Amino acid sequence: MHENIDVINLTSEANNGERIQNIEYWTSSHQLSNTVWVQYMGQGGRQYGDKEDESNHVRAIRAF
Repeated sequence: MHENIDVINLTSEANNGERIQNIEYWTSSHQLSNTVWVQYMGQGGRQYGDKEDESNHVRAIRAF
């Protein structure tokens, strides 16, 4: 998702949507049984595992 952030933002704005913010978003992938991957959308676009009971943002993406 981070690799495609420019395309996603352009498409979103063209359809009156909002740009992706430089914050953390849940991914749909589990790391362990109670840990999921989180994608940071700021500079560097790092991913890391986080507990499922932590709060993060969600952003629906149809396809790339």
